Amino acid sequence: MIVVKLSDIINSAPVLGKLSETAMPARYAFRIRRIIQETDAVLQAFNDQYRQVLEQYSVSRDGDVFSFLREDGSVDQELLDAANGAIQELLLEQVELNITAVEYSMIESVEIQITPREAESIDWIFASEK
Repeated sequence: MIVVKLSDIINSAPVLGKLSETAMPARYAFRIRRIIQETDAVLQAFNDQYRQVLEQYSVSRDGDVFSFLREDGSVDQELLDAANGAIQELLLEQVELNITAVEYSMIESVEIQITPREAESIDWIFASEK
């Protein structure tokens, strides 16, 4: 079980996608697949919650486009701030994932190039090696 902030899961999605396209030993591939399955479920739930926040606080809606503009063209700053606050609260939520951490040595066994920023975004999937 790993506990991680929702924002960390969102930030890791592109790198997890990159890992999903990389050949690796089967034991790591199955663990990465499990991590992706778990995070995809969390991201879907977040997208639903995000949409609910927009529906709750927006002034108007045209299809999938939510607006915080009043009829006079000015921004309803109070509603926009409330929506941003609600979204920030969502992003700070701690999420429990039913996954096992991966050893740092796994990344060394895989031919993948990632930047330090990308490495930071997936740091939570790794077991700390002391």
